[in-house]
Amino acid sequence: MRKKTDTKSKGSEVELRKLKRLELLEMMLEQGKEIERLRNRVQELEEQAEDKTILLNEAGNIASASLAMNHVMEQTQAAAEQYLTNVKKLCRRMERETADKCRAMEQQTQKKCMELEQKAMERFGVADSRNK
Repeated sequence: MRKKTDTKSKGSEVELRKLKRLELLEMMLEQGKEIERLRNRVQELEEQAEDKTILLNEAGNIASASLAMNHVMEQTQAAAEQYLTNVKKLCRRMERETADKCRAMEQQTQKKCMELEQKAMERFGVADSRNK
């Protein structure tokens, strides 16, 4: 294999030596243009790679932000559920307290009514049929 490579490179050298100066300059200009084109392409690809890296970083940041927002939403949901539970407990307690107060007021009212009725009967000399 080595001999083939040597033969090819010697053949290329011979061909290049046969070319005129003008042809060599044209080849060099074309190669220069190709090198410039390739450099521009490399720069474009590097910029694209950088853009993709930025996009990946941004996507990572968005994913992180999304996870953080999910966590915040979960905490908010838990807090709302806890608040509702506490409000329901407070309502039940207030209902019990109100019911107890109502019963106590009814008992006091009945007692007061009975006392007033008794006083009225005594005042007007009416006999209490309940006592008989």
